[in-house]
Amino acid sequence: PFDPSHQSKDLDARIIVALERISEAFRVMLWEAGKKNKLSPIQVQILIFLNYHDSGHCTITCLSEEFAMSKPTISEVVKTLENKGLVLKVNSEKDSRSFHLKLSPAGKHLAISLEHFTAPLSKNMNADTREEKQRMYDCLLNALTGLRKDGVIRRQRMCPTCEHLQHRKTSRHCGKLKKDMTPSEYLIDCHEHSELQEV
Repeated sequence: PFDPSHQSKDLDARIIVALERISEAFRVMLWEAGKKNKLSPIQVQILIFLNYHDSGHCTITCLSEEFAMSKPTISEVVKTLENKGLVLKVNSEKDSRSFHLKLSPAGKHLAISLEHFTAPLSKNMNADTREEKQRMYDCLLNALTGLRKDGVIRRQRMCPTCEHLQHRKTSRHCGKLKKDMTPSEYLIDCHEHSELQEV
């Protein structure tokens, strides 16, 4: 797909390269957001993640799976954030050996300000119609679902991989959220997700 002569004849190749360029833009935006606050891109991502996910997802193991990094690497990142006074370890009441992470007040304030690093991308999507965005979302969701099934993505909380999504004759229904959903309404990061065992 990276051969320009091949791209000229193959739409899939052009899409792959476009996604690679958007991925590069994300890296640049993350670096810029982090630079201003003396944080690495992964530190920025972890702060934002901790701000929006419950304690069950805020463990070293879950973060390791979420960001496809080893536990020792995530532990080092968390230790640095702790030393900066941005993250706190909260010991489990049931097991003194386990803990989850949460943001300190300073960490929460910083996470909220950092999450706007995607503003340039949002701005450039405003010109697209709802229908165009919907088609794009459907394609991206299909790609993510396939990558999850192939084991490339280890941890996703998406409707297509959730046991709560019930397939009815004319619709799909989320048993947990108690609502009918079209594929265009499927969530990519759902707090109620429960992994479908056959995936």
